[in-house]
Amino acid sequence: MGSIRNILVIGIVFLVFSNFLSYLLFLDKLPQGKTIVYLLLNVIVISLSNKIRITKYAYIWASIYIVISTVYFIFSISYIETSVYYKHSVVAALMLILFTLVLQSSTNAIALSRETILYVTIFNCVLLIYDFIQPGFFIPLDSNLYIDGRGSAMFMNPNIAGTAVLLGLIFTIDIVPKKFRELYLVIILLGVLTTMSRAAISLYLMLLIVYFLKRTVNRKYLSIYFGIAVASSTLVATSLIGLLQSNNISTSNIENRISFILSIGQKGRDASYGERIFVLEKAYEIFINSPLFGAGFAVTRVWDYPQSPHNFYIMGLAEYGLLSLLILPLLFFLVRFKAQGRTLQIANIFILFMAFNSLFTHNILESTFYIFCFSLMFAMSSKSQYQIYNMKEKR
Repeated sequence: MGSIRNILVIGIVFLVFSNFLSYLLFLDKLPQGKTIVYLLLNVIVISLSNKIRITKYAYIWASIYIVISTVYFIFSISYIETSVYYKHSVVAALMLILFTLVLQSSTNAIALSRETILYVTIFNCVLLIYDFIQPGFFIPLDSNLYIDGRGSAMFMNPNIAGTAVLLGLIFTIDIVPKKFRELYLVIILLGVLTTMSRAAISLYLMLLIVYFLKRTVNRKYLSIYFGIAVASSTLVATSLIGLLQSNNISTSNIENRISFILSIGQKGRDASYGERIFVLEKAYEIFINSPLFGAGFAVTRVWDYPQSPHNFYIMGLAEYGLLSLLILPLLFFLVRFKAQGRTLQIANIFILFMAFNSLFTHNILESTFYIFCFSLMFAMSSKSQYQIYNMKEKR
């Protein structure tokens, strides 16, 4: 039973951190939705477990989130348009509980999950690099999901791909032997650079500063690895632009992003940048008009503008008003509540990362990937608290 459970845990982690199920759906190779698959795997793992320590803080947050979402959905303007987002909210809360139970299904589930994340993260970086130098391998060049000059591999979205690699780094860098950590950071850098994601690159630099300050990595050798990585990235980017141009594929997107990065945001602001600023302003106007309780459930996701705010805080304020403080900020608080030792340090870095990442995306609570990461943090915090308690009991 134990070996079967471990294999299933490894399988769940691989599916989540590689985005394999979503990619199968894209290829029309998955007959059912990915939620059904996750539910089935989670239930099997939980049923194979004799005893599971339940993290009550995950239940507390999930309950509050469902109550708020349900009340706002009941009073929403259009049930038909907003029903799909209400379903996302309920599924997110349910998956948070199930993933947390799976990660607490055995004494080695968390360690096994983190080791799997390490290998999958390196695997993702390899796929991103290959996708970058071989455009069209994962997504056909004529697909509306394909973005010129940006690697996304099985994530099919460069921004999410970059974030996934970085979250993998957060959960695994302390289990990588010290002599390999600088090399690991360079591999992560190469993976992130291929996405050309402004958010991911900014977040990588933030994590690098944190690890420097905490002396997680050796500064001396890191500079050498970085020199090699930057030189390699420049060579690959230059070659890619030439390859795209020779195939009559537009390179304006990648050139604008390179210019944006090198000028620290002063140049290369493309159309997507302008669109994001526009919808942010519109969402903020909605909040100003209804500051206390917001304008209603999913109002920024069903409006007539081309996209949502790409900022969870502004979206939350527009839809829930100041009540949105009971959603993501409360989740940040509970996920690290009573965490101990090294786990507390990981929790602080994780929350810092997610807090900044939420400035660039509104999908924090709609993505299975993000939900799993919160579940892992809940499970790790609970285990660290339990370990400290046992140590005190033995004294």
